[in-house]
Amino acid sequence: MSVFAQRVKSRREELGINQHGLAVMTEISQAQISRYEKGDSEPTATAIVALAQVLNTSTDWLLGVTAEHPQQTEGLTELEARVLRFFRSKSPERQPIVAEIMRLA
Repeated sequence: MSVFAQRVKSRREELGINQHGLAVMTEISQAQISRYEKGDSEPTATAIVALAQVLNTSTDWLLGVTAEHPQQTEGLTELEARVLRFFRSKSPERQPIVAEIMRLA
């Protein structure tokens, strides 16, 4: 599955939107949304822009150009954002170890 497919699906679910709702809001058919999320179809530039707008993110993030979701670090200092990026870069198995080292656990 492509980065785009994974990110569209995860962001949609994070926002509590079902495929039908996303289809209505983007004016892209539900079948096409499903194909994007499965990685069975490549989106057009217009579709990428529409999805980014509705999912409140950037086209760069959806396409995997940037690793950080743009809204996830708003309001943080640069140091806080760097710590958060470092933590998120670790596997779920290693995140508790990092938290323990930082005395967060």
